[in-house]
Amino acid sequence: METGKAMPWGFVAAMSAAQVVSWGSLFYAFALFLEPMSRELGWTKPELTAAYSAGLVAWGLGAFPVGRAIDRGHGRAVMTLGSCLAVLLLLAWSQVSHYGLFLALWVGLGFAMSATLYEPGFAVLARRLGTGARRGITAMTLVGGFASTVFIPLTHLLIEQLGWRGALVALAGLNALIGIAIHAMIIPRETPSQAPASPTVTAVPGPPASPGVTAVPGPPSGVRRVLALPAFWGFVAVAVIHGAIFTGFSVHLIPLLVERGSSLDGAVLAFTLIGPAQVAARIGIAATERFVSVRMIGLLTTLIPV
Repeated sequence: METGKAMPWGFVAAMSAAQVVSWGSLFYAFALFLEPMSRELGWTKPELTAAYSAGLVAWGLGAFPVGRAIDRGHGRAVMTLGSCLAVLLLLAWSQVSHYGLFLALWVGLGFAMSATLYEPGFAVLARRLGTGARRGITAMTLVGGFASTVFIPLTHLLIEQLGWRGALVALAGLNALIGIAIHAMIIPRETPSQAPASPTVTAVPGPPASPGVTAVPGPPSGVRRVLALPAFWGFVAVAVIHGAIFTGFSVHLIPLLVERGSSLDGAVLAFTLIGPAQVAARIGIAATERFVSVRMIGLLTTLIPV
């Protein structure tokens, strides 16, 4: 972990580029495959999005082992294997013709997302940059915000030129050339001595218990203390609701616009505006964070969708 050193912008830029590819191919591109897959395979859009939803559940479940592995110093292995899994499953998706297999593939892609998207990326940056992680994470989110702007029109073009199966092969290739290469070559390998030791709990000295009297345990510490806070569970609830709204919006925006009479090109153009809007919002938050509290920013951003 580096502290007090110049920001390694090359490392941050490379990790940010990998985020663009991972978000663009694994999260945003799915919306463009709904129509051609439904037309060729006869699967309904609810069936297709159900598989995507299963992937999102796997994404959440995979966060636990991924986080623990990165905490133990295995960030390089986790993110490299995540990109490898993404490549293999995108290639398998390009050949799929059975719905059960498609459902299983998306569960696997969910685990690939848990190992390659922002959360593991932030954790790796934090371990690499130390006290400078905040600047690196801000830069990563600014660059990553353009994932939809790049990959929605790119995927649209690939589907038009190669068909939906060929487009998936191309996306797999991008994950191999950029995702695997960056994660395997740029993330430093950590030795056991570099991995922080597990926190230990030090007993608080106190008077010995009287005979026949049960000792009262002290206040919970660490994770247990956080889990006991109502504010934590309120934050979790808001995050889940926001994620559900944003994901539903991202998946259904293009089909809804097309069904309402918009051309596919027009719907794609509308979708690409999500990226610049995200980046503008993040710049606005960074510019005003000295004057507006985190609580106020949270309240305002939560109220905006309403």
